[in-house]
Amino acid sequence: MSQEKCEYCNSTDLATVKGELICTSCGLVNKSALENKDRYVSPTFYQKRKLGRERDVKEKKSFLTRINSDIAIIGNYLELSIAIQKEATNNILEIIMKERKVYPTFPWHTKTPHWSYNCLIALSILSAIKTIPVDNNQKSRLFGFFKNRGGEITSNDIKNFIENLTSEYSFFNNNSET
Repeated sequence: MSQEKCEYCNSTDLATVKGELICTSCGLVNKSALENKDRYVSPTFYQKRKLGRERDVKEKKSFLTRINSDIAIIGNYLELSIAIQKEATNNILEIIMKERKVYPTFPWHTKTPHWSYNCLIALSILSAIKTIPVDNNQKSRLFGFFKNRGGEITSNDIKNFIENLTSEYSFFNNNSET
């Protein structure tokens, strides 16, 4: 018996939700309905489940737990609301979902994986801060946090990170002054 694959992205991660076959990688419904690709976004439940299974060898915890704890630590440091923290987490999940179609080990695919991870976290927080009005002093405090942590990044680093992304993202393209 051959295993079914998504006709759009060739993924074998298919799930049945409410009687419809859904690709958990790209969100395509019923495999052949390519017109649904633009309307349907893959459920974050599946993305979170995949990241929850992925282990960080160094810290021996799941990648999703690491993301959530880093966002919470930075959120406490910057005194960000829970809404901004959730928005930042959603931004990270969207970036990871799209980038892993090209680089399956994103953000660990570069020669400087720690730098890439820090830029990913900082970019998601900065874009979340811009969508929900807060004090503009947060940007300098965020860069100070990474400097104190030992992984200093700058605005130019984040711009370089954005240039290396393979997809466009609406949550930071509108505000390109990052």
